[in-house]
Parts: sequence; structure tokens; C-alpha cells
Amino acid sequence: MSSLLLLTGVFLVSLVTLSASSGLGGLEPAKVDEAGVLRSAHFAMGQINKKSNALYASKMTKIINAQKQVVSGMNYYLTIETTETECKNTGPIDDLDSCELLDKPKKQICEVVVNEELWMKENPRKLLDSSCQ
Repeated sequence: MSSLLLLTGVFLVSLVTLSASSGLGGLEPAKVDEAGVLRSAHFAMGQINKKSNALYASKMTKIINAQKQVVSGMNYYLTIETTETECKNTGPIDDLDSCELLDKPKKQICEVVVNEELWMKENPRKLLDSSCQ
């Protein structure tokens, strides 16, 4: 009986040590070209344009920084550069990448947090936070 308790104790200590060292639930760096980062950045741009009252739509011109966090799904913390395009911001734009940049575009740096739950059939992504300057 005591050897079973000892074995259980060793297992629990190992599990806690593994969890702490692997950073489960903590922020970790993400590559700016990984699929989840790109999906989340494009989604965030659509949401930013949707909320904006600007005359022209903006598109992402650079992902400056990316971090991710395992939660229920994945949270992506992104810093993106946005630039105004020649496309009017009158509604959803199917292919924002096809919009050319204005001659003297306004650029902004946006901090966004996107939650991605790919198993959700409807609305697998949610914009949790955004701030542009």
C-alpha cells in the first residue's frame, strides 16, 4: 500500500513539474508565418474594418509580433501593421489582399487577440480585443 502511495506521489510531482516546464496555458512565441497566426490576422483585419468608420478599408501589411496561448482552443496575441487601401470601407470585402494601397496611406499598429476554436462549425474565430494607433 505504501509503495502505491509513493508511486502516486512521484507521478503527481512529475506531472506538476512537466506542466510548469512546458508552459501549459502560458504565452509562447509563435512564428508570424504559421497557419493559425495568418488565419487570425486576416480575421482580425476583417473585424477591424467592420468596426471602423473610415472611408477606406485597411489591410494587414505586416505581422510584427505573434504569441499564442493554449486555452479552450488557441488565443493568438498579434501586433500587426495595417495600411489604408483604395477599396471603400462600405461592407465586407471578399479579397482584401487584392485592394491596392493608397498613394499616401495612413498606417496603424494594431494589437489584437483572437480566439480560434477550429472544431466550432459556426464562428470558429472571435476577436477578443483590439486596439489600433
